[in-house]
Formats: sequence, C-alpha cells, structure tokens
Amino acid sequence: MRRSLLRLIIPLVFLLFWSACPCLAQTPTIPEVGDCSAVFIMTSEGWWLNVRRDGSAEYGFGALPERVRVSRHVFDFTQIYEKARASLLTESRNAEAAYKTATFFRAGNSAARAYYLKDPGWVPALFSTARTNSLEPENEIEKQWHETIDDFWKKSPPVSLR
Repeated sequence: MRRSLLRLIIPLVFLLFWSACPCLAQTPTIPEVGDCSAVFIMTSEGWWLNVRRDGSAEYGFGALPERVRVSRHVFDFTQIYEKARASLLTESRNAEAAYKTATFFRAGNSAARAYYLKDPGWVPALFSTARTNSLEPENEIEKQWHETIDDFWKKSPPVSLR
C-alpha cells in the first residue's frame, strides 16, 4: 500500500513543481543590453572571447583553463552586444562549416543559449583587439597561461585572421 501511494505521490509532486516553475521548461531568452553581464563569442576553431559590461574581457582556446585577461574599457560592450544581436541566425546551421557563435549572459544567471552569427566578419577584429590589450601576467600561473595561449595563437590563430 505504501509503495503504491509513493508511486502516485512522487509524479504528482513533480508535476506540481514543474507547473509552478515554468521557467524550467523554457529556453533562456536573450537579455536586454541593460540586463546582460557578458557576451561570449566562440569560433568553430576553438577560440573564445568573453566581453564584460565594463569593457574588459578574457580570451582563450578550447576548454583549457588558460586564459588571458584584457584591460577595462577596451571594448564597447553595447556596440558588441548590438552587433551580435543583429547578426543572429534563428535557424540551425551545419556545424561542419566554420562558424562563430554569441552567447548573452543575464546578470546573476549562468544559463544561456549560444546563437550562430550570420555575418561574423567583425569578430576577428575583436580577437586582435583583445590580444593587443592583454594585461601583463600577475603571477607565475598567469605567465604560463599567456605562454600557452601565445603558442596556440602562433600555430592556429582565429581562422579569419590568416
């Protein structure tokens, strides 16, 4: 009796919880520029750039923890946000071809969706600007990170820079 009661109660509680929290079933939406804390750009070749509201950034390659920090006020966050948002593709894209994506992070939220960019010609300049405005390493670990990222850059810079 107890087991059959649990079989009835558990799905009911789950259903009630799910209906009370419809946000769990929704795809994250793009925040307005004032609610956006960062725009994350990624290339199919593995390079990424995370630009923050204060114009600072960091860039790196793949899933490596190594990254290079970029000074504040280097980037115009609103301009990058608006360019990326205007370039979004709404349909799926063949991931076999080279691509660039943009992800918009809402302040205080780690869930977001990556969107393909239909006209990513402006993205390589962002990587060049980030590299030019890199902060000096503050410690030995950051020095090693810079060396690793620099090696990747020399061997395989973001494709459109070649």
